[in-house]
Amino acid sequence: EIRMGEVFDESRKELECVRDRRDNPDKYRGWVTGIGKLDYEMGGLLGGEVGMVVGLVGKGKTACLRDIGIQAAYDGAKVCLISAEQSMDLARRQYLSRMSNFPYRKIKNGEMSDEDLDEAFRLLDIEEEKMKGRIEILDVPENCTVQRVKIGLRQKFKDTTFDMYLFDHLGIMLPS
Repeated sequence: EIRMGEVFDESRKELECVRDRRDNPDKYRGWVTGIGKLDYEMGGLLGGEVGMVVGLVGKGKTACLRDIGIQAAYDGAKVCLISAEQSMDLARRQYLSRMSNFPYRKIKNGEMSDEDLDEAFRLLDIEEEKMKGRIEILDVPENCTVQRVKIGLRQKFKDTTFDMYLFDHLGIMLPS
């Protein structure tokens, strides 16, 4: 049973929280996704939140997760992308493309001039300085269990705690 006094008391507490959020916005700010409307409406992604990117095959779900992860890492988050859909080589080439601003096709097909390569190495050095240890990839077999993902995380990253886990493929979310 809810009494009206309790509703008003809780509403007063909520208004105090609103004041605190207004006066201390960084305290309530989530990890920036780089998706302007989402960041504006939600204030970024907060710890403990679960979200899902849904779409047809080949429509950019993986690219969206990758970009959210990179943006959060730029913002200071420690990010782990858990992928059953891409090989590590593919994931690395895509991250390299995103961080160096060179088209994926040029990297994959070896279509880079010496000047392009020098610039890519220069940009990679800058990105590594900013992001070293902030973004990691765990490659897992499709249809593995949550328990297997936990074991893989412990084996590869020991006692590392991540701020954000991005799961690229629902097939890796089978029950233990």
